[in-house]
Amino acid sequence: MDKVPEAEDVLWTVENNIYQVDYFLSAKHTSSYFDEQGQWLETETEIAVDELPHKVLQTLRTKMGEYEILDIELVATRAGKILYEVDLEKDGKTYDILFDQEGKILRKKI
Repeated sequence: MDKVPEAEDVLWTVENNIYQVDYFLSAKHTSSYFDEQGQWLETETEIAVDELPHKVLQTLRTKMGEYEILDIELVATRAGKILYEVDLEKDGKTYDILFDQEGKILRKKI
């Protein structure tokens, strides 16, 4: 990847005309997405719980304290937004929750 020369273990895939590149950057799994014209759409970077903003962590603890955290990603969008996608599990069901930086739930998928 020319724009990220320090990326390691680079793998490109395409699905539904969206190009995805998976790589490791500073030992963190990262996925970037591009449209057919090569325009960047978003990048998702795996992060740890202690890297979440306080307000996101507070919402997780108060509304989903009984859920097990499976995965957390920082999502940087083309619109300049920073979001947080958290995968949780409870009672055998997996939930995909999207938060803004203020801890507001933007999307919840089962």
